[in-house]
Amino acid sequence: MFKALRQRWDNFPLAARLAVMITSLVVVVVISVTLLAIRREQQTFRTELRNQASLILDTLAVSSADDLYLLDGDALSDTVMHLNESPLVIATHFYDDQGRPIGETTAGELAVDPLGQQLLTTSGTWFDWESDSLRAGRAITAERQQLGAVSVVLSTRAHNEKVADTRQEGLIIALGTAALGGLLAIIMSQAITNPLKDLLEATRRLAAPDAVSVGPALSTDGKAIVHAHDEVGQLAQAFNEMADAIQKRERDLRAQAENLHVATLRAQEASRIKGEFLANMSHELRTPLNAIIGFGELLLMGAGGPISEQQEHYLKRLHENGQRLLTLVSDILDLTRIEANRVELAIKPFAPRSTVERLVAQVAPLSKDKNVTFTHTIEASLPQTLAGDEKRVEQVVVNLLSNAFKFTEQGTVTLKVWADPEAKTWMLSVSDTGVGIPPHALDVIFEEFRQVDGSSTRAYAGTGLGLAIARNLVRIMGGQIKVDSQLEKGSTFTVSLPLVLTAEEVAPVVPA
Repeated sequence: MFKALRQRWDNFPLAARLAVMITSLVVVVVISVTLLAIRREQQTFRTELRNQASLILDTLAVSSADDLYLLDGDALSDTVMHLNESPLVIATHFYDDQGRPIGETTAGELAVDPLGQQLLTTSGTWFDWESDSLRAGRAITAERQQLGAVSVVLSTRAHNEKVADTRQEGLIIALGTAALGGLLAIIMSQAITNPLKDLLEATRRLAAPDAVSVGPALSTDGKAIVHAHDEVGQLAQAFNEMADAIQKRERDLRAQAENLHVATLRAQEASRIKGEFLANMSHELRTPLNAIIGFGELLLMGAGGPISEQQEHYLKRLHENGQRLLTLVSDILDLTRIEANRVELAIKPFAPRSTVERLVAQVAPLSKDKNVTFTHTIEASLPQTLAGDEKRVEQVVVNLLSNAFKFTEQGTVTLKVWADPEAKTWMLSVSDTGVGIPPHALDVIFEEFRQVDGSSTRAYAGTGLGLAIARNLVRIMGGQIKVDSQLEKGSTFTVSLPLVLTAEEVAPVVPA
């Protein structure tokens, strides 16, 4: 039977066979492409919906962390109501650290939700596909502290409708293509094949101009020859225009790259000039400020004659504000030098114990102005002498202690210094029982001009340069700085520096 069918097929005219083959091929291709497009669209949609769910969950985890930490049900309810207004979101739920719903509109005691408990024990983002929706959720943590969880339900109904429409459109296109292909297969085969070969050769010439020589299908300038003015001829003309556009774009890109390089050099030069200006201005401001502070101190000491209590009060205020302004100018100067990579370390032997005792005596008056106890501990593991920049170490410690006293109204401030010979580091930590730092602000407190409370009505003064300068100086000295903090319980800043021993510490002299 198969042989008989083959013989009848061979007896058909060539045009008919070509029409049947092309039509069948087109139908198969269209159906296959339609099915593949539907499948890819489904996969793309699932991926995009998962990404949208992850983005929504990540955004909620950041924006609602404080509300969940404070168990602010009203704020969470507002978040849920606002998010559920989106046509994509069906439902949103928050859970506390026990898995109980929070922020729901229903009143009364809420029982533990199994989904909330499951999210609390699930790492990463949890997904569950249903017939017309996607349910996703994740736990919300801050500084390794589990605050609760959040889940959202996203609708897939619009995608299902779109897939059905695509399937129907694919069927219609397949039928129409089959009819049209049967009529035009023979007529268009030769008219299209040869010009396409010419375009192929021109494409190769455009892709590799040095590898393909000019042939019969190309003009002397390497463009495709337009044989006719029909659609294929218009395609060849459009190809030539595209080639011109690509070549022009390459020239423009080269010019833009050159202009960008020049602009970058100019920006670097402007940044250098700005740094030099700030450094010079800071240096020039320090001289008159030191004179103002010095003369103020002389007047307070009575060098200009007796002064009244009111004059003494004004002079003290003048002295305090002068010191604050001098500190600010010094911080700006240090930051400018750091940004310009002009900080040079003066490495030489120093006695860390003496340095710590001197710093303790220097900052001890800060504790007398508040109800704060200041203690310090120097462990026996700390060597007698070390090699390093003593001045920069003092600057880092003073900045950390000043911050600790500023943000501690009552309680204790503790300075601890020790060494870890096995890790070849020596450490110092400054702990306080102050207001603490919110978890979301731990990553930004070391940035320039950044403070936890950046409003104009903040309770604590300062420019936000102290911690930035301390971090940069520690990095320049080859160390690290980290912080651990809890709200209303206090903070601990720990600095670790390379343990560089002096010759006396490495090989102590043994008396005869």
